[in-house]
Amino acid sequence: MNHLTWVAPDTGGSPITGYLLYRGTTPGGESGTPIATLAANVTVHNDTSVTNGVTYYYTLVAVNAIGDSVASVEVSATPADVPEAPSLSVTPAAAKNTITWSAFSDGGSPMICLTLLRSTTSGGESSPETATAMAVPRSATAGGSYVDYDLTNGVTYYYTLVAANWIGTSTSAEASGMPSADAATVPSAPTVTATAV
Repeated sequence: MNHLTWVAPDTGGSPITGYLLYRGTTPGGESGTPIATLAANVTVHNDTSVTNGVTYYYTLVAVNAIGDSVASVEVSATPADVPEAPSLSVTPAAAKNTITWSAFSDGGSPMICLTLLRSTTSGGESSPETATAMAVPRSATAGGSYVDYDLTNGVTYYYTLVAANWIGTSTSAEASGMPSADAATVPSAPTVTATAV
């Protein structure tokens, strides 16, 4: 929904009889047909026939017995949408996985929470019986990472990140990683000091 308000203009010497509200989806592209004809005492309108995430442009015309005013200065508003689905990647190490994601849009509505879900079966993150939930700071829409410790080496862990705002939720594609013990290597070279005597 887009919420529009205005202040009644100078009447031009003849009382305002109403307003005509015009809308478009491109700058200067308002339709020639008003989307609403409003009474003279109205200075607020809620445009509910909108699509979330689409920017709408509006102009308003005041009407009196003499005729129509020049259109108001154009204004725009974008109704909020669900957050953009984050994109995950997993980097395994010994007994841990590091899950990272790039910046994503909050959809124009404040974030409520970010929740990282983990399971040991593919798709199991969507089931409360098989998923482990980990809270992530809401500010992580700018990108971030989470280190999942104390994991079992040799087990594949599957993750999704759920982003929620006041409009709804979106879920990342699943990503996975298998922690493994660091492989043994030869020892490092000794440090030797020689002193002539």
